[in-house]
Formats: sequence, C-alpha cells, structure tokens
Amino acid sequence: MRVAKKKAYIFIFIFFLITIRGSYQYFYQNQNQRSTMNVGVRQNNINNMNLPQTAKEDTITYLQEKYQNKDIKATITIDDDDFTYPVVQTMDNDYYLTHDYEKNKDALGAIYADYRINLDTSRKILIFGHSSTIRETPFNELEKYYDESFFQKHRMLTLETKNNTYHYEIFSVHIETTDFTYMNLNFESSLKWYAHIRKLQERSWYHTEVELKSDDDILILQTCSNHPKYKNNKSKYLLIVSRRVK
Repeated sequence: MRVAKKKAYIFIFIFFLITIRGSYQYFYQNQNQRSTMNVGVRQNNINNMNLPQTAKEDTITYLQEKYQNKDIKATITIDDDDFTYPVVQTMDNDYYLTHDYEKNKDALGAIYADYRINLDTSRKILIFGHSSTIRETPFNELEKYYDESFFQKHRMLTLETKNNTYHYEIFSVHIETTDFTYMNLNFESSLKWYAHIRKLQERSWYHTEVELKSDDDILILQTCSNHPKYKNNKSKYLLIVSRRVK
C-alpha cells in the first residue's frame, strides 16, 4: 500500500509539471500571436510607414503599389492623433469585411468605403471598419470617443483621395441600435437632407456648436460598438459623424 501511494504521488507530481509547462507554452504563444497582430495593425498605419518624400505627393499611388491593390482609394486621419489608415473600396460592402489591404482572408477585414458613394463627389461618405475586444484593429481607436475629453481634443478628420484633401469637423458621436436610416444616400429635397443631418446631430452624446446647413456634405465613420451599456443589444454601431469644412 505504501509503494502504491508513493507511485500515486509521483504520478500527480509529473502531471503537475506537464500542466505547468503546457500553460506556459500556451501563454507564451498567445502573447507572441497578439504581439504579431498588433505589429500588423501598426504597419497599416501610414504614420508609421516613413513614406518616401517623393511618395508624399501621391500617397494613394504609393499605397496601391505597396499593397499591390488598386482598391485603395483614400486615407482617413484623426487629426492630432496617431491614426492614418488606407481606405479601400470595391463593388460591394462584403468583400473587405473579411479581407485585408492585400486581399488576404482576414476576419478583421480593412477600413472600406461604401461601394455606392464617390469619395470626391458624394454629399455623404460612409466608411466602415471592424472593432474587436480580442485583437487590435484600427477602428478600435474610434471607441476612445466614449470619453468626452478625447472628443474635445480630436474633433477634426481628414480624408485624402487621389484628387483632393478634405477636412471634416465632428458634430455627432453616438451609438445606434435601431434606426439605420443613416445609411440612406438618396433624399428628395434639400429640406429632407437637412432634417436628416439635424437628426444625427440631435442624437449626439456631446453638445457641439456646429451650425449645420442644408448644403453640407458629411462623413460618417461606423464600427461595431463594444460599449458595456449596449452589450445586450443585437445591433450596436458607433457613429462618428462630421461635416466638411474645406
């Protein structure tokens, strides 16, 4: 009995060592994987690319060549923040939900513009991107707008296309769970358009002094919200809504 008990103790000790070793390997591999993912996100950030001086005259062409992807049509920047990323656009709103800038399969996709709009001429620009609680994504940065102090310091956005550079002032930050008319692009009159953008402003969490006009062009950044208050809502989209100022 004493020998059997001793063998049992030895077995338990060996099992304990194997478990500890396995746990260490799992932790190390996951840390390494997370680190690799984060590096990938940072590399897509144009601020970290050290663009050649000659490329700065035509950033879009440089990015198209870098990623071998003609779908790159613009860049989006949060002013006074380390956030500048390529914007892709294709023939639908599905492909870049699951593909990255090099057209590789990736569940986190890319930042992309609604296929229905023209980035230079449409009065409403819609740009989408994933956010995640598990992996770092570019549009995780948008969730910093839950903090009003961040909003007050980062109220300007810049959209650069091959043809022009446009500046936008944010006038609404809110989470939408039921009314998805913000996706509408067609309005029968300037009056209905004005009513539409005023409704977006009225939903804002933060008061702004922005005075909207019926001929304003707007830009909406959309991502899925991870705000704990809305965890039980099936649909919850964080909207950063801005008007073109120049």
